[in-house]
Amino acid sequence: SWDVDDVIEEKLTCIGKAEEYEVVKINGKAAKGVDHLQLQGAFTAGEFGSGLHDIFDPNSHTSFSWERIEHIHGQEAYVYAFRVPQEHGATVIHRDPDRQVVVPYSGRIFVDPQTFSVLRITTTLDLPAGFPIVHTDRTIEYKPITIANQEYLLPSHSEVHMQDSARWYANEVDFKDYHKFVAESTIHY
Repeated sequence: SWDVDDVIEEKLTCIGKAEEYEVVKINGKAAKGVDHLQLQGAFTAGEFGSGLHDIFDPNSHTSFSWERIEHIHGQEAYVYAFRVPQEHGATVIHRDPDRQVVVPYSGRIFVDPQTFSVLRITTTLDLPAGFPIVHTDRTIEYKPITIANQEYLLPSHSEVHMQDSARWYANEVDFKDYHKFVAESTIHY
């Protein structure tokens, strides 16, 4: 049983490899001029695409190893363990007091053996002893989404669990209302 402190609705725009967040509503009320990074409590970013990109980016020097076959959502998935070293790890910020660390992280990637598409990613951060946040894990689920009569495998749900010395936090993110924006032009001479 969790206490729900806030329900935040954001518009996420992904252009290339960059994610931009615009806070639209907080607890059902319109929010103007509120920056994603100014939100109180435990918040995260990267669930849409940059987290996946960072794992597979050759510059991250991620190590992968075969683990097992598992069934998720009624389909077979190949499961691979991965580890990203600290020098290419995740940035974690704690605001009170202001502290920032870059940490290694590891997890599992669940892959559809037919399409080689990612179906799920689980991640755990390797936080240093003495840091105010003592535990963080994240699960991102992907499912087929139809946009403009085309099907794409996109994030559908994410859960992040964090623990500091006093409390547990849970962030649940549901991705909805997908749109694809395309611009076309013709130049006539």
